[in-house]
Amino acid sequence: MNFEIVEEPIRLHLHGVSGVAENEQFGETGLRLMNEMWQVVKGAKIANTGINHWVYFPAGRMFVGVELQNPEQVPTPVQLEPLEFELQRYMKHVHVGPYQALPQTWKELKAELAARGEVIAAPSLEIYGHHCDDPSKSETTILIGLQAKPESTTTTIDRTTFESIYAGQPRWEIGRPQKAFIDVADPIRIAKQKAMERGLTVTFQVMDALTLNDWPERFDNVIDSALFHVFSDDDRCRYIEGLATVLKSYGRFYFLCFSDKEPGTQGPRRVSQKEIEVAFAEGWQIESIEPSRYEVRPDPQDISFNDGGPRAWFVVVRRLDR
Repeated sequence: MNFEIVEEPIRLHLHGVSGVAENEQFGETGLRLMNEMWQVVKGAKIANTGINHWVYFPAGRMFVGVELQNPEQVPTPVQLEPLEFELQRYMKHVHVGPYQALPQTWKELKAELAARGEVIAAPSLEIYGHHCDDPSKSETTILIGLQAKPESTTTTIDRTTFESIYAGQPRWEIGRPQKAFIDVADPIRIAKQKAMERGLTVTFQVMDALTLNDWPERFDNVIDSALFHVFSDDDRCRYIEGLATVLKSYGRFYFLCFSDKEPGTQGPRRVSQKEIEVAFAEGWQIESIEPSRYEVRPDPQDISFNDGGPRAWFVVVRRLDR
């Protein structure tokens, strides 16, 4: 279902009639309030936009109103209540079709918002387009108020916090490679086999990932599981610059990071596909960005992650020729 999250505030100034929808009878209540509102508006011959606004509040409260033209210059009947409010952040969807399908549309929109970790905030509303003889072409704009988006982590996790997370056994420490890396395991197995045949040994080093520029070694491939998403914007740039240094020309960087598709705010900073594309826009070729999941150990006391494991991005990028 197509919709957009709008971050720019919108302010509405309406006049109309309010009421309460008992037993969630919103359709019947809205029609009654709308008829009452139009009787007053037409009776007083008040200039207006002709667009119905159905506004929804908690506890079944409703307001049905219309925007008046030059309301400051025209006396407003006492039967019409003024309502002015602002949506700081909201979801916008244009429903095309019969009004009877609106309840199902609302249900699907709310489910999608919940899946994205969005929290609905009152009010929400429907804005009805002008009358259309063909119900299948009727347009209704739905605006659902949303809570402010939690700010992304703007600083890199400090060393003490990072070490405390790994002091025990974090849930993503599952005793085997993350499933997303299995597809690249065969080339690694072949490389290990070649190393054994040639009598080579593998070296393990503990280094600062933000000082890759100082490393003398050069690599054909680099693998990152759950590190990319811990950095601030500035440190992410330092990290990528370092990767460009240690990777040979046309070397590949494979990484698995937390996705912005994971609901809620628990756990690491979320990363969007757009952020990945921007981060590797210069000097890199993005070969794939695939939705994936982190495998985690089951913990009945911890429900902070989505069922099936936290959503992630599995990304393969190639360093272009220097």
